[in-house]
Amino acid sequence: MCEKKSCGLKDHYSAMDQESLCLEALSMQEKIGRMQEKIDTLKAERDSLRQTISDTLRTIGSLRTSRAARLTKMMQIFSNPGKFNEKNIFSAMWKKFIKKEPLAANYDIFCEVTNALMKQNCYGSSELFSLPYSRSADFAGDVFIFASVPFDDIGGGQRSAQFTRCMLQRMFKVTYIYKYPKVENGMEIANEYLSDQFSHIFLKNTDPETIFRYASGKAQVIFEFPHPDFLPYLEAAKSMGLHTIYELIDPWDTSLGSAWYTKETEQIFIDDCSTVTATAKVLRDHIKSCGRDDVRYVPNAADTRYFGVYAKHNRPADYPSVYNKNIIYFGSMYGEWFDWGALKTAAMRNPDTGFVMIGEPPADRTNMPANILFLGMRQNFELAAYLAASDAAIIPFRPGKLVDAVSPIKVFEYLFSGKPVITLRMPEVDGYPGVYQADNEEHFAELCSLRQIRAPFPAEKELFVSANTWNHRLDKILNYPSLRHTYSIIILIHNNGAIIERILDTLLFHTAGMPVEVIVVDNASKDNGPEIVEARYAGKVKLIRNPENGCASGRNLGASHAANEQLIFFDSDQWFSSAAWLYDYDLLCDLHPEVGAFAWNAGWFADVTLHGPIVDYHPARETDSPEYLAKGFRTDMHYLATSGFFISRELFQKIGGLDTFYDPTIFEDTDLSMRVLNAGYQIAYRDFAGIMHQPHQTTKASDGSNTYQRLFERNSEYFRKRWLKNLQEMHVPGFEVSETPAAEEGENK
Repeated sequence: MCEKKSCGLKDHYSAMDQESLCLEALSMQEKIGRMQEKIDTLKAERDSLRQTISDTLRTIGSLRTSRAARLTKMMQIFSNPGKFNEKNIFSAMWKKFIKKEPLAANYDIFCEVTNALMKQNCYGSSELFSLPYSRSADFAGDVFIFASVPFDDIGGGQRSAQFTRCMLQRMFKVTYIYKYPKVENGMEIANEYLSDQFSHIFLKNTDPETIFRYASGKAQVIFEFPHPDFLPYLEAAKSMGLHTIYELIDPWDTSLGSAWYTKETEQIFIDDCSTVTATAKVLRDHIKSCGRDDVRYVPNAADTRYFGVYAKHNRPADYPSVYNKNIIYFGSMYGEWFDWGALKTAAMRNPDTGFVMIGEPPADRTNMPANILFLGMRQNFELAAYLAASDAAIIPFRPGKLVDAVSPIKVFEYLFSGKPVITLRMPEVDGYPGVYQADNEEHFAELCSLRQIRAPFPAEKELFVSANTWNHRLDKILNYPSLRHTYSIIILIHNNGAIIERILDTLLFHTAGMPVEVIVVDNASKDNGPEIVEARYAGKVKLIRNPENGCASGRNLGASHAANEQLIFFDSDQWFSSAAWLYDYDLLCDLHPEVGAFAWNAGWFADVTLHGPIVDYHPARETDSPEYLAKGFRTDMHYLATSGFFISRELFQKIGGLDTFYDPTIFEDTDLSMRVLNAGYQIAYRDFAGIMHQPHQTTKASDGSNTYQRLFERNSEYFRKRWLKNLQEMHVPGFEVSETPAAEEGENK
């Protein structure tokens, strides 16, 4: 009996203890929950503080360096324009400073300075038309581009600004006319600028007669949107017989054009323009339905100068470091097409991932997950560094009529940088390598976990880049004259079977229909490179076999089989993203007969060792010298490289070709440069657009091998003795006449 009672009491107290423990556990869980909330709040405050500090440091750095330095340099130019051989202050500004990268940032500050000095109101001033105006014979042609917004608006990333950069690089004279001023801090800003090569004009301050006053009969006029206020300019261009181009870049019959669009006005542009293009298949079909079956499909693109295929970038100081993975977006965050629901779902499903947002943030950022990080606006040239620090990129646009007609510039920029891309359904990106499209919000969130995606393979990326640069788009849009000369392009291979298809595929693609022959010289390869050329390119490429491995002997052999007027030498580790280089040289070789050879790569001797810098090691590839900005090339180089070397066949034969002593390689191109100079010509470096290069895939010079070093020592000694007088005349340190013992110069060939 007692035992039973005792057991009952035990059970009673045991039940009470369990209940008490449960209550304590619940209380503890509540405390832990409240503590976690506090921790989360503190983390959010910490992240916000970090972001504020980063933004502040970035602002201070910008004010200390780029802004202050640029303003100081600009004021120096304003105070002494004669130093730069320019009568016009603004022309000196453009050639010496504004045209240098990063163009958009420089232009922005330039506008502030000119506004202050000229006391312009917010809509600019037509007084700039009274500035002295001159023409340069070196311009490839006149292009007038009628756009919606200023060149420097929205970071300078819009199609009209991208085309303008490329055209300036390719020696076109560009007149940029825009309809709407940009808005900053609630104020309308409409800057104007006029120079020999680039003019930036607010539509409100001009008229057709003024705009086309100096237009040549071969000028081309691009209309980026069908605004009624552009019709008088279309009529004027037609009456002058100018080539006109209408580009349909957005579905203007939606909310995008609700304030001004009429179907009747657009039909006039479609009917009357010489060429009509569309950036999306849906837009192409729309133009066809309006009666233009000859419409050209020309999507958006990216610029390899800013989004380099092989470029290395330092991680931006303000890039978030809180999360294990980061996914980036840059661009507009306004409009009915932006899918905030998909973005929030992705952020909540992937709390270990930071979603880095670059662009003007929305005014209402309440109820945003903490891992959606807004960095604010950045210039177009800054974006590649943020991309390089990211694991993937997104385009969270809601499918619909607007998005179906979008060719997103950012997808090209993402892919050029080698990042996988996640989007919701978007017809224009179907088939792009490395792009993953989601069917709904949940699928988008799952793809953002990055478990199912990969970056495009290097070969996929390179071929995609080749066909999708802004320069290639210009090749398809502009009305180029036929080439004046015929060309023999000579490429060497030595065990380069792994890369020969890339250069040949991209070369044949971009030169299709041009007066070009392609010659591949095999320098005693032991791999399957020659067999690839024979099997894949029979009838398109001439294969010549060299029994020896020699750059000089191989190029001489290729030249001996050439049938055309001009010779162009390339290395097998190069490839192409447009035909701009061929158009440019075709123009320059006639304009400058004093130049015996042009090249895409060049360098200087630093001292008696004959080592020294090449243009690849310098910002903007040394295109910012006064001579380059004035002519489009520079002649102060010590030598040219044969990785993109242009010379007439007649001159090449006259100077005896390349010296085979230098075989297998090193100094043979340097020696060839000296031969051109010795024949009484100049040598010139130009950063020809459309030439790509993956370094050190041929000589493996970057390996620092003993073989390479021995060749360098042997060939440099031979070169030194042979060209002593030239090196002295170039004032190369260590070769001064007074300090160098007399030496017998070798016989010049």
